[in-house]
Amino acid sequence: MNALRCLLSALAVSGSSLCARADAVEDFYRGRTISIVVATSSGGAYDILARVLSKHIGNHIPGKPSATVRNMPGGGGIVGTNWLYNLAEKDGTVIGALLNIGPLEQVFGTEGVRYDATKFTYLGSSDPETGFLALWNSTPVNSIEDLREKEVTVATSGPSSSPAFFARLQIEVLKAKLKMISGYPGQNEALLAMEQGEVNGYPSIFYSSLTAFKPQWVKDGTIKLMVQFGTKTRPEFPKVPSMMDYVKDLDDRLLAQAAFALTDIGRPYILPPGVPADRATAIKKAMRDTFADPAFLADARQAGLQVDSPQTAEEVQAIIDRVYKSPPKVIERLKALKQ
Repeated sequence: MNALRCLLSALAVSGSSLCARADAVEDFYRGRTISIVVATSSGGAYDILARVLSKHIGNHIPGKPSATVRNMPGGGGIVGTNWLYNLAEKDGTVIGALLNIGPLEQVFGTEGVRYDATKFTYLGSSDPETGFLALWNSTPVNSIEDLREKEVTVATSGPSSSPAFFARLQIEVLKAKLKMISGYPGQNEALLAMEQGEVNGYPSIFYSSLTAFKPQWVKDGTIKLMVQFGTKTRPEFPKVPSMMDYVKDLDDRLLAQAAFALTDIGRPYILPPGVPADRATAIKKAMRDTFADPAFLADARQAGLQVDSPQTAEEVQAIIDRVYKSPPKVIERLKALKQ
């Protein structure tokens, strides 16, 4: 009897402790505003997803805080990610929306990185992506063979940005003749440059960006999709070849598969290091619940976003671990793609 009484008492204390922690999280967030800091310019898919998320995530956080979006572009996402790591509040009121390349910059030895991506708390991500090399319809290139013979210009942002990375990958494993024109703050500006004839194309437009911003471009032939890349290819484009169809060398295939982590990771969300564990747990759950919320899904689909297979924090971490554990030879080649 005494043992049973002790057990019931312990359970009561444990339950009270759990309730106290939950109440503390609710009390903290009540009346507050969460900032979602996007490491790129406004108008692109990263920004649109963050703005749709900001409308709904507060409903799933104890205390129901409001949420706003702040853009912090620069350096191919490094400026915003550095700020999130070093200067952002560490109390759970700041969520980071990183570029897909952000968690992997250390592997690449990218200059200007002042953060340790292994110390972020990963919250999850959008669907795995499929990337495309897109050219304006007037560009006299119609096949991979043409790409290997005729030079075309493609827009990128910083020299270490994701578009520049994928352009170098295409040069390396497809032997494509791409000339990078850098300096565009984000995808929105790069696509405008292509439309205005400043460049021939863009090396890494993702499927979700096409459906969100330029669905008519594909339907009416405004652009030509030359190749698709990533672990997940899109059956909607049966005539667009997969990059792996043209990569026969074993070392090149290993390089491409490691590089596809950038498409597989989608659009990752993080908390800065040092956020109290109970608040981090609450935000992780809020992310999962938001991505399953019918109201969020309806708004996201109306915006043309792909949100049918969101990734958990654990799945994002597994992708990052896969790259960090790549063979040294592959790591060295990945680094070369970033220089």
